[in-house]
Amino acid sequence: MLRGGARYAVEQGHGVPRDLERCEDGGAVGDADVTRVERALERGASQVGSLGSANHFLEIQAVDTVYDETCARAFGLRVGLVCVMIHCGSRGLGHQICSDHVRAMDAVMRRYGIRTCC
Repeated sequence: MLRGGARYAVEQGHGVPRDLERCEDGGAVGDADVTRVERALERGASQVGSLGSANHFLEIQAVDTVYDETCARAFGLRVGLVCVMIHCGSRGLGHQICSDHVRAMDAVMRRYGIRTCC
């Protein structure tokens, strides 16, 4: 999952190739180094594939109005279409990866005297 991302899910039958067109970078980070995420693996292994809780949701929607034709066309949307929106957040795996890298970036910012604007 960490190496192939959404492509792995599609290969396992949990999606179709065109799903990857709607994912940033085709659903995977090509140069990701999976050897650097040990803590994230511990936290997230049992959660991969789960919807989650809190603000995580699965929603069925119907397109009844299009406000921006160009944008709608880019996403393949049109009036009368039924869509499914899933927000599962980053859960333990993604949250840990992000936290680790934000800590590393904070250290670099301090070293170079870079401050946030707010």
